[in-house]
Amino acid sequence: MRRDIVIIFAIIVENAWCADYEHVIKNGVQRIGFGSCNKQYKEQPMWDVVGKPDAWFWTGDVVYPNSSDVSALEAALQEQRERKEYVKFAKEISILDGTWDDHDLGINDAGKNTQDLERRLLAYVNFLRPYNNNREKREEKRARLAIERRGAYCSHLFTSTLKNEVVFILLDTRSFRDDHFIPSVGAMFRNIPIIGRFMPLVASATRLLAAFFTRIFNFQGDILGEDQWLWLEETLQNHSAQFVFIVSSIQFATSNPSFESWQHFPKAKRRFLQLLAHTKPNGLLLISGDVHHAEFSAQSKYLYSQTTTTTNNNYSPFFPEVTSSGLTHTLATSKLTRILFPPLLAFFRSHRLHPNDYSTELNFGQIDFDWQHKPQPAARITVRGKHNNLVLRPLDLLSLPYGNFSASFSQDNDPTTCES
Repeated sequence: MRRDIVIIFAIIVENAWCADYEHVIKNGVQRIGFGSCNKQYKEQPMWDVVGKPDAWFWTGDVVYPNSSDVSALEAALQEQRERKEYVKFAKEISILDGTWDDHDLGINDAGKNTQDLERRLLAYVNFLRPYNNNREKREEKRARLAIERRGAYCSHLFTSTLKNEVVFILLDTRSFRDDHFIPSVGAMFRNIPIIGRFMPLVASATRLLAAFFTRIFNFQGDILGEDQWLWLEETLQNHSAQFVFIVSSIQFATSNPSFESWQHFPKAKRRFLQLLAHTKPNGLLLISGDVHHAEFSAQSKYLYSQTTTTTNNNYSPFFPEVTSSGLTHTLATSKLTRILFPPLLAFFRSHRLHPNDYSTELNFGQIDFDWQHKPQPAARITVRGKHNNLVLRPLDLLSLPYGNFSASFSQDNDPTTCES
């Protein structure tokens, strides 16, 4: 009898995990939107184009404060909350959440050593609060979780009466991140005319150097912090969702060292890959922002095999990454970056199947689900411009375990359907 009780208890514990937020949608979630890099003082043409997805997730850089003071951050977030285009959009969205990036902390390239980190975090979570009173309890929980965890990370489970399930994981790559091997100078002299304007470019140059020395000296810096690592492992282990989307504000698979990315923290990147290999999530997609251009990347070029339903053990595990960055500005907006960065994007391209799998148009990301697709459910990932146009070719993702050929570029340019 005691043995039976132990077995029953073990089964209960095994299935006791639940997401931080669970959303029941009758026929399953149909569309999710996401985006990043939004200057609160610039024209914001994208909100009418995004429309009304089932959910919207910020992937970082909601605002760009004019100084590193917390009061400047709070003012910038409030300014964005009052932008009429955004207010109109946000009031129509049932599920709106996000993770933060460096400019949401108010400091370029910011990490765990940022002063007044908790106050900055609460300011960001306060920005996410709903405009409609019927969602207040959910946002009260969001603030409580942020305080308890001292970070912005959380999880969402989209489910339905048909058990069509999607897990959306928002990582916090700032609150616990160590300094780079060469600490960033991105926030220095920012308030000094002319000099401050060039400091992000100087920071980019130091990241190039840091990436080189990181490899030589086997840099041990971390990104997520131990508590978040354990939470992520538990989240990935204890669900049966058909799709798993992981948001990292900084890029993961990129080969470009001039941008902040996981490659500057090789120990953390290896741990992440080992965790994925161990848990084998279905229909895996990584989502990122930060870099002021849109891009499809992959940990392995073999990802885009036309044989999407077979496994070849000769290839290492892989997964796709979509980067959507530039709701109000991109590398093409500034005359200086328009000159400097195209050669870098062209040179560092090994993470792309095709050299031109990037765009510097204003953009946002969209995921459309086809739960009737056979033999597995499918999702189409698109990156779209301010005229609702495709800025990159669509990527179709199948609900297959990590390590399978689960994704391929679509030959169909219609981003709203997933065809067999």
